[in-house]
Amino acid sequence: MKPFRLTPKYPSEHSEQAAVVLWAWQRSATIPELKNLVSIPNGSRRDAATGAKLVREGLKAGFSDLALFIPCGGYGALFIEMKRRHNAVIRPNQADWHKPATNRRLRRLRGNTSD
Repeated sequence: MKPFRLTPKYPSEHSEQAAVVLWAWQRSATIPELKNLVSIPNGSRRDAATGAKLVREGLKAGFSDLALFIPCGGYGALFIEMKRRHNAVIRPNQADWHKPATNRRLRRLRGNTSD
């Protein structure tokens, strides 16, 4: 039998994303562009009715978790796909967003925040 762990060995994607958002908020006084970091609520659990409503409003499966709207290096924005450090994979519907974003001069990044 494996020993019981009170805390996970690896942080959750949620806690890592929250850490990135907190980091940006704390530095936004000296780096105002970080105020342009937004979360895209596409991966949370919800009932079928709420899910259908969000799809009608434009929710798309596989879209990035965070977006930073700052033109830089020839790109118009940075889209960040958060992943846990342990056994994280990009799902096919997430990978489907990479090519169109790159073709439109939008930068995609897979983020492991603890690294």
